[in-house]
Amino acid sequence: MLATGEDRYAAMLEDQADTITAHFPDYDNSPFVQEKFFGDWSKDQHYGQQQNRAIVGHNLKIAWNLMRINSLRPKAEYVAFAEKIAAAMPSVGADPQRGGWYDMVERVVAPGERFHRLVWHDRKAWWQQEQGILAYLLLHGVFGRPEYARMVSMRIIQASLALACRVTTIPITYSPDRSVTLTAAPLNPRSTRGSEPGSGSS
Repeated sequence: MLATGEDRYAAMLEDQADTITAHFPDYDNSPFVQEKFFGDWSKDQHYGQQQNRAIVGHNLKIAWNLMRINSLRPKAEYVAFAEKIAAAMPSVGADPQRGGWYDMVERVVAPGERFHRLVWHDRKAWWQQEQGILAYLLLHGVFGRPEYARMVSMRIIQASLALACRVTTIPITYSPDRSVTLTAAPLNPRSTRGSEPGSGSS
């Protein structure tokens, strides 16, 4: 669309956004979107490794894509869905102590548990951090809300320190004046080894 200016590409993007907005929200059952479907749009929660699980970065990616399409073909439902994702993800998809977005989690909290259980490991893939930065950066650019700017700055600082110090996570300390202290510890290369399927760990 940007390269050609042809309206047919904008129409295709709008159709995709309409489809996602119509079928992916599942907030009566989970704070995460429903990603897999059968041909009649009924839920497929037994597909491959996805099962009834959420990929945190996919939720964040939906938010920033909807905001970009909204700039081209504005619709209130795009904004509402993107803001719903932005409000929900920090409490269910991020590490509240060390920062960063998780990879795959169970979409539904198991009976007797308090959190969405991690699938396979607690590591945080670089691309999910990218999706979070993009999502809140675009939301802040459109709405100028300080909470979105804060999410962007925190994630950029965490990602930069993690790369510089070769750590997987950056612990965060919040002070009463809302200032933030970040500390980094060297990465232990054995700390997360054996946490994936087939690793032989118990």
